[in-house]
Formats: sequence, C-alpha cells, structure tokens
Amino acid sequence: MLAPTSRRKLRFLAGAALAFAGAVASPVVAQQSARDAVALVDAYIKAHNAHQPEEALSFYHQDAQFHLSMGRGIVHGVDDIARLEYFDAAAGSTLYPQQLTARRQGEQWVVSFGYVIEYSDVFASMGLKIVLADGLENAFVIEDGKFHTVVQPELKPACMQTMGAGFALLIDWLKESDDPRQDVLLRDGSLHLTGDTAPILIEAVTDWRDKTGWGPTQEQAFECAQVDADRQQE
Repeated sequence: MLAPTSRRKLRFLAGAALAFAGAVASPVVAQQSARDAVALVDAYIKAHNAHQPEEALSFYHQDAQFHLSMGRGIVHGVDDIARLEYFDAAAGSTLYPQQLTARRQGEQWVVSFGYVIEYSDVFASMGLKIVLADGLENAFVIEDGKFHTVVQPELKPACMQTMGAGFALLIDWLKESDDPRQDVLLRDGSLHLTGDTAPILIEAVTDWRDKTGWGPTQEQAFECAQVDADRQQE
C-alpha cells in the first residue's frame, strides 16, 4: 500500500493532468504573441491525445524536423514523422506538458515546458501507469504558424531504466522462445515501432510478463511517476 505522502503525490499528478486537459486552446493560424504560440502547441496536444494522427500531422511544416530522444537521431519531413504519430496513436499516447511558456526568437516562436506527464498502453503494459519526461527549453520551434522543429524530451532516468531493461528482456524472450511475433517486432535486433506493430508489441509484452512474472517494483514505478519537489513549487 502506498504511504499517505505517495498517495498525495499521485493525486497531484492526476489533478495536474485533468487541469491541463480542460484548458486546451483552439488552433491558431499565426502567432502574434507568446499566448498564441502556446495555444498552437495546446491544440496540437489535443489532436495527439485524441489519437488523430492526420490532424496532428497538419501542425508540422512539410520539411519539419523531429529530434528523437536518447540520441537516436533526427526524423526529417512530415512523411517520415507520420510513422511516429501513427505509432503514438496506436499506442494510446497521451501527453500533459506542464508549465508551457513561449518566447520570440527572430521570426520564430520557441515553446518550452517544465516537464511532461505521459501515459501510453505500451508503458502501462510494462507496469508503468504514469511516466514523466524532463523539461525542454526548445521543445517546439514555430515558423509561419507550423512546427519547424520538435524535440522529444528524455524520460526520467527511473522510467528509462525500467523501460530499457524491460525491452531488452522482451527481445531476448522473443528470440529464445522462437516467438513468431519476432518476425514483425524485430528489425536488426531492435524493436520496430509503427502503428501496425504497436498492438502486437503490447500483446507480446503482456504475454512475456505473464509467463516470466517480470515487472517494476512499486518503488520503481513510483519513482518514475514522482514529480521533483522543485517542479511542484513552480
């Protein structure tokens, strides 16, 4: 059972998420102020959370750049970014960026956030109901009313350690058990993540955990979901 302090922190996270969901703004065509820039990001998050990838993709420039976390490189162009949005939609990705601010930078607007509360069916299948990602100073760069650059935030170390260990063990299990799903899920020894493979991945994770009993401890799950004290005070 969680201690009273733990329950209070989880209630704080849930309350923050609901507050954000109720405050999402309408789309903006052009940005004349920091408020407009933040409203554009809010509108994109609303489309993302509604799992409407086509609408979410309409917020990107045709030649936009998406910087993946963990040094995995840059995805160039909206056609390739589409793979990310379709995977997130199939995975049930739901984002709640906190403490959004915007600043003018030449002809562009740059939107920052303090941290991100995230849920997805993939994380949940691994035993993590709430996942936190770090803040970013240059999360969204807006030019002429659309995203020129988007940077994916890094998961908190506690979240990344759990997911990294889990995925490595899952890959080993798929290979060692000669599970036929490996033909779809693995490419060059790594997980192949698309909108089509997302439900297969979730199913495989569920089966693997049922057979092996693997999962994060309660302490690991809570550490992943815990907002740092300095973030709560901002």
